[in-house]
Amino acid sequence: MKKIISLFVFFQFIFLPCFGQVVINEVMYNPSTEQDEDYSEWIEIYNPGNRSVNLSSWELCEKELLAGYINYTNSGVGGPYLNKGTNLSPNQYAIITDGESGTEVYQYFNVSNDSLALHVDAGSLCGGGLKNTGETINLTNNQGNLTDSITYNDSWGADGDGYSLQRINSSQNLSNNSTNWVAFPPSPGKQNFYENATLELLDISAEQIFVNNSIEFNITILNRGLENGTENISLTIINNTNSAVYSSEVDCKVKAINQTKIQFNWTFNETGNYTICAEANNSFCKNFEILPLENASISLNITEEDEKIIFYTNLSNASCTINYNISIGNFIIDSGKIEKEAFQNASLDIGFGKFNVCANMTLHNFNDINKSDNSINKNITINPGDRIRYRLRSWIDKEKYELNSSINWIIQLFIPLNGSTTGNLTLKLGKNKKSGSGFKYFNTTYENNSFNITQNGTTISGNFTIPENYFEGIYKLRAKFKYGSTGWDYLDSSDNGIFWLNGLKDLGDLNVSILGEPPETARFGDIIPIFLKVNANNYAGSLGCRARINKDLSISKTRYASLNYEMTYSFSRGETKYIFVPLIIKPNCNDHYHNSEYRIVIETKERNRWKTKKELSLNISGKANNLCQYISKDSTTKSEEKSKTLEIEILNLTKEVARNEEFTTRVKLKNNFGKKISFETYSYAFDGRNCITGGWTSNRKEVTLEENEEKTIKLRNKIEEEAKPGDYPFRVRAKLDDDQIDKTKNIKVNEEIIKEAAQVKEFKLPNLKIWNDTKIRINLSNCEGCKMIITGPNITAITNRKYRVFDRFGKYKVFVLKNSKVLINKTYVWESKKEPRIINQSEEKQSSNNTSTREDKFTGKFREKNIFESIVENLNYFYSYILDLMKNSINNP
Repeated sequence: MKKIISLFVFFQFIFLPCFGQVVINEVMYNPSTEQDEDYSEWIEIYNPGNRSVNLSSWELCEKELLAGYINYTNSGVGGPYLNKGTNLSPNQYAIITDGESGTEVYQYFNVSNDSLALHVDAGSLCGGGLKNTGETINLTNNQGNLTDSITYNDSWGADGDGYSLQRINSSQNLSNNSTNWVAFPPSPGKQNFYENATLELLDISAEQIFVNNSIEFNITILNRGLENGTENISLTIINNTNSAVYSSEVDCKVKAINQTKIQFNWTFNETGNYTICAEANNSFCKNFEILPLENASISLNITEEDEKIIFYTNLSNASCTINYNISIGNFIIDSGKIEKEAFQNASLDIGFGKFNVCANMTLHNFNDINKSDNSINKNITINPGDRIRYRLRSWIDKEKYELNSSINWIIQLFIPLNGSTTGNLTLKLGKNKKSGSGFKYFNTTYENNSFNITQNGTTISGNFTIPENYFEGIYKLRAKFKYGSTGWDYLDSSDNGIFWLNGLKDLGDLNVSILGEPPETARFGDIIPIFLKVNANNYAGSLGCRARINKDLSISKTRYASLNYEMTYSFSRGETKYIFVPLIIKPNCNDHYHNSEYRIVIETKERNRWKTKKELSLNISGKANNLCQYISKDSTTKSEEKSKTLEIEILNLTKEVARNEEFTTRVKLKNNFGKKISFETYSYAFDGRNCITGGWTSNRKEVTLEENEEKTIKLRNKIEEEAKPGDYPFRVRAKLDDDQIDKTKNIKVNEEIIKEAAQVKEFKLPNLKIWNDTKIRINLSNCEGCKMIITGPNITAITNRKYRVFDRFGKYKVFVLKNSKVLINKTYVWESKKEPRIINQSEEKQSSNNTSTREDKFTGKFREKNIFESIVENLNYFYSYILDLMKNSINNP
């Protein structure tokens, strides 16, 4: 609808007839601040008719129009070249002022000689001047009849920005239509707009006019046409000897009733007066004076503060450009340019590190008489703001890499005051997870288990080549330095080292689809070919494929009613193949399987791991003719054979239990397989598909039995409080390879609910075990909610973990606390000494040639003290630890 209205207005502007009456054509109601608002208002009228109109005795806002202007000589025009009569010819314009200083319109604008110069009688326009917020302007003829009238407001535009309100179409019935008026650069005494594109040069401006500086010129171009326009603009710079020092041409495109700017730069090598001219449909020239630079001696300096590099000069109003490089060795980690108009200082938030800074300054608004101190090359160390912790930073040389390209990296490590340490330094490559949360690290590109930090800014660098089979995406090279004995004593390179890799397109995971419609029914003993379409996508290499039956859907039980037959194919990345896999249904000669609906799974083995790709169902009923006559009646299935080789016996199942009650079941397992077997076993009570003892495998145990070995194990279960009273199957399951062997009995759940508060818990003292081999090992058990405080050689630690390992010889104090009470206090001394090594006869000959028959032997013992000494030492250790903990909390908030 909006477009239809706009088109309607556009066409009426062009095609509506004119009635020959004089119209108000342009209004300057709020001049720019460069002009005196009280005296620079003016109104232009226009005769669109085909006959002359005598304006004698006409009135504007009830003030008579008079010929000429009163203060002509004060207008700055310089001569009486404007028509002073009142006879307005066809297509002629008249400029109406207040007759006083409002005649400045002739000074500011190049008014046509053909225009009439009029003024109103008795002072300002429309009584007190034109209102900035808007008002009605009436033009009446010598008969007192209203010839034209407009009512404008400041929402129309031209409100103090140097523009005037300009009429597009001269038809009187559009005088008060805001769409017929446009705020545009003034055109007194000239046509406002044209049917065709008409480009006009308006202004040339420049900001900086010093010699030997690149000066940016801006040329403003108007289009007073109702169509978009393109014009070739000629640019010329002429010096004071009238010689052209610059010339160029540029194409300019301007939309209808619009304006644009074109820019060009030029450096003047000499001072003096110059004229810049632009020429298109009209010519526009402007004079500029190129000023000399003032002499000055300016120097560039550098310092560091709060992990920032600060450049500063000795001259605060210097306009200059600083180009800089920040590097570590040959590794450039940052480079750029700083531009300042009034330069005093500029800072770069570079963070801590050990750098070389190279910078060069170019001065623009002064003639630098000493350029030797405009450059600087300085090694600078910026220490971390936190000097009580170890700190680490890493960098890589690019933000984007290609396959087979080399990544150059560098790492710097900082130590606390007066500190040094040795630890494990690793550099790992990770790829952004598909979920977008974090990175998955998969490639260790560098590792040093005994990296030594001896001073601030200890630096290591290296590179590695990106393999040709990596996928495109966001990657991160993460540096990590582990320096302590706990899992929390490490440094991380944080968000550094992130880059984009233009790698292989991610085609997605391997995809398998079934071709055609597989049969819905089959018989035991049938062999069914299943045809597949396999899209390798990202996968490449050997691919195993198979189809098998793994469940009887009617009773929801695992039933392996098919033989496993694997087909192997080779795929390259992105390849698509059409293959088939046979589903070989067991003949069921011993009626082990029921006529039923079974689940079939299509599986692929990718890098030695089977994955389910498709599932479908198949109704199996009956047997293939004459197949079983070739199979002995005594033959058994694979599952039956395994059930005979592993015997399961439930020894003491609790027959009745309450809800929320725990119970223990003893199970005897016997291996009759004829060789060693390993499997997992677990127990659960269930109701159909719902387990009422927590998880299906929550009490899972790994079991290994030697040939003919028999073992009794205990399985603990707990009936859920929400379980309904009743009888439930209770099953013990052993999972052996692809088969499951079950033993099932019944258990009764009564209505009673055992509350946790009512259960009596046996209190047991915590058990602290300390021993040594190549390291000292501390293990705490049977102590829920306890904390250990361990002090030793350069070690103070508090932990909820129950197992800790340390590798320094010396004396260790171990406190075990619970609810602010000390439960255990032990002192353990770990030593190393040389002792003779006992050798056997087979080593005797070899050892006779060896001069050393002694080796390290690690010893450890608990150290006992008298009561008073123990109390004093315990207090000293305890309060020393508390003080250290408080100090760390202050320094590491």
